[in-house]
Amino acid sequence: MSEFDDVRERRKQFLRAAYDFGKSRVANLVSMDEIAQQMSLEWNQLENTELDEYAAYYGGKGLIKGQADGFGLFSITPAGIDEVEGNNAQEPPGSIFQFYGNVQGSVIGTHNTAELTNSFDFRAIEQRIEEEGGEEKEELRRALAQVQRLLERDEYLDRGALSQFSGAMEKHSWFTGSVMQALLGFATQAVG
Repeated sequence: MSEFDDVRERRKQFLRAAYDFGKSRVANLVSMDEIAQQMSLEWNQLENTELDEYAAYYGGKGLIKGQADGFGLFSITPAGIDEVEGNNAQEPPGSIFQFYGNVQGSVIGTHNTAELTNSFDFRAIEQRIEEEGGEEKEELRRALAQVQRLLERDEYLDRGALSQFSGAMEKHSWFTGSVMQALLGFATQAVG
């Protein structure tokens, strides 16, 4: 057994001991002294020990909660009980993706086909530039005009084509997101 596996097994023993002691007590209270005795390990409130590391680990995961003296006295939480009993919800097999931001018009799921429609509105972005562009209004207008020209002329987007606008685009992430939406919409349109 590797050292990693050994630590993982002792950590599981720690949570199991907390469960065994706490399940029949008011507020599921357990003392670190009891855990130390159960696991044949030493625990001293004034020194950081292996048990303190396990307690910090499970405390960070919300499976136990310190009640006094750090984790000198703690309780096993309902999530900790579920962990020991194997009641945790299992993740469905397959890929999991997390999206941050606007996913309007996105196709998410396991469908075999999808149709993406480019519904990008340059006028809405021009209006937002006027409202939120600040000192970079002119630079954002020029960047938007360049993107619009590229899309209207069916030109390739060369590396660095928008680099002159990178400062303004960093300051206005909403603009960068809109440009990416336009480019992605264009790139996914069917050639007709």
